[in-house]
Amino acid sequence: MLSDPAINELLQNLAKLYIQRLPSEAEQLEVLTKQLISTAYADDVFEQLRHHLHGIAGSAGTFGFHEITEKARAVEAVIKEYSAPTATEAQKEMLIGLLHGLVDLLNEVSREEPPSQQQAVDPPRYQSSQPLLWLVEDDALQAAEILRILDQFNYTVRWFESYSEAEEAAKHERPDGLLLDVIFTREQIIATERLTRDSPLVKLGVPIIFISATDSFNARLKAVRMGALGYMLKPIDYPRLIDRLESVLDQERQVAYRVLIVEDDELQAQHYAAILSAAGMLVQTLADPTEIIDKLADFRPELVLMDIHMPGCSGAELAGMIRTYEEWVSLPVIYLSVETDLDQQLMAMGRGGDDFITKTITDSRLVASVRVRAARFRKLDSLMSRDGLTGLLKHSRIKEALEVEVARSERNSLPLSVVMLDLDNFKQVNDTYGHAAGDQVIRAMAHLLRQRLRKSDLIGRYGGEEFVVILPDTNSEMAESIMLDTLKRFSDLKFIDESSEFYVTFSAGIASTSDQVTPAALLAVADKALYQAKAGGRNQIKTFKPRNRLSE
Repeated sequence: MLSDPAINELLQNLAKLYIQRLPSEAEQLEVLTKQLISTAYADDVFEQLRHHLHGIAGSAGTFGFHEITEKARAVEAVIKEYSAPTATEAQKEMLIGLLHGLVDLLNEVSREEPPSQQQAVDPPRYQSSQPLLWLVEDDALQAAEILRILDQFNYTVRWFESYSEAEEAAKHERPDGLLLDVIFTREQIIATERLTRDSPLVKLGVPIIFISATDSFNARLKAVRMGALGYMLKPIDYPRLIDRLESVLDQERQVAYRVLIVEDDELQAQHYAAILSAAGMLVQTLADPTEIIDKLADFRPELVLMDIHMPGCSGAELAGMIRTYEEWVSLPVIYLSVETDLDQQLMAMGRGGDDFITKTITDSRLVASVRVRAARFRKLDSLMSRDGLTGLLKHSRIKEALEVEVARSERNSLPLSVVMLDLDNFKQVNDTYGHAAGDQVIRAMAHLLRQRLRKSDLIGRYGGEEFVVILPDTNSEMAESIMLDTLKRFSDLKFIDESSEFYVTFSAGIASTSDQVTPAALLAVADKALYQAKAGGRNQIKTFKPRNRLSE
């Protein structure tokens, strides 16, 4: 993401390039005006002129030239009102006068300096892929155990043995979250009483999870008043702690929205892309509508922002075509246009659009509008594609993801590994400790996989206690090393059910190939390798290494 000075410099340069374009805009407008007169106000010239005015109105406001936008819209409104065959001489004279006035304004502005293009969008605060936690705990043995467990889940933790030391550090540094004991015996501090709204630890504005040996209504109430998002009792149930940590950190985690801008005006597209990028979004632009489907498949945006008037293909037509693909039926398509005619807006939305943003829109409102709509899509998509218990991809979606990754592997000649993973003796866990404990084990497995694997890796709950992991650009040796590390960390994890403690292991099978291969074949071979791991005594990894091309 660009820094504020860099983004402001880019916006200023784009505005300068737009100013340099104004003389040619004025020249083209003069040519169209002369054609209008010489062709006795022919309908096709009327339409060309209207389209050109529409473009001027949309682009000028984007770069801060609002007077140009207003005049261009005024002329466009006159053209809409007076149809070519019925326009009177007085109306034609007025239209020509307005066109000449707009030409003069374009030439005048082309000699000016561009207005300031300072972006006023606050970028999001991103959490690192490996969250940094502060543990404030004066019991060294308790702290050592917490540090050991959190390391298993790939958390980076800084330990403070005293409350005062953590308060001092909070004046200069900032973690992603706090694990805070309630009672500090040596300092004679009760954290829930010491904390106030002005406390450095509270002013960090990060999630706080309290750790306490005392459970009462008042203790929890004080914790909540200080912004607590969790309250863990000693002895700590570590799978539940990890579950709570991931839940509260997910609320803070802002994964960049992916936005595709379809806009034939390159300068406008670059301006919008710069603003949205500064706000922390991943943005790509497209000028040629004929490339839309390939771009969607490659970039997989969460929202498409497009102009409604484009040469050769209108935004409404393009949106309608996108909707003919089942994969993109629910993808939000937002029109961004100077079109103010309500009937035209409704018509465009009826063809496949979801909303309409009228140019010119302020940068902050553009960012807010895109964020709201992309967030809504992400939430709905998550509900449809994610397993409710673990948050992992559902059975059907992980299979779809595998098809995409196999195609990418073939296209780029890169290795790909698939892991089939199954919890050992899981029925016994349910029978002995109950289904609630079983659910906790499944969630812990999901959390561990998410924390230990890369963001580019894909994880799905295949069914019950079975998981599928897709590891792009990973050969069999690398995949086996990753899964052996995960196996060791999971087997060391202690589960607590009332007064009982128990451990759970898993078995896994790996299929990996750099050759062309079908998704079904990879899953089948990984499943056979898993069966071998189970038959060989469980709590182990088996890897299948193909000599020839796999086939169904």
